[in-house]
Amino acid sequence: YARCACSAKPGNILSNDLTNGPANGPAIGPANAMSAMGGAGADLARMRSLTAELNRHIYAYHVQDAPTIPDAEYDRMFVELQALEAVHPEAISNDSPPFRVGAAP
Repeated sequence: YARCACSAKPGNILSNDLTNGPANGPAIGPANAMSAMGGAGADLARMRSLTAELNRHIYAYHVQDAPTIPDAEYDRMFVELQALEAVHPEAISNDSPPFRVGAAP
């Protein structure tokens, strides 16, 4: 079977959990999302780490036919990376799995 993140739409976590805020509370908004997530520096480091780790898992899964983690864990990391990229679109790398289409660059 093929691994697909089709059900994970960009921005779902941020638009639902941070931007809109809780039902009875104020919205956090994109400007404060960075501080809510631990600061921009930590976010950028986590983005780099997730991108490298996801790319290793993609290679193992599709090229070596030897999955290294369960699909649920891959999906969790993929969605986390999408959320961070929604907050920091300027830091999206060319090898980001959520933006890759087809074969490796």
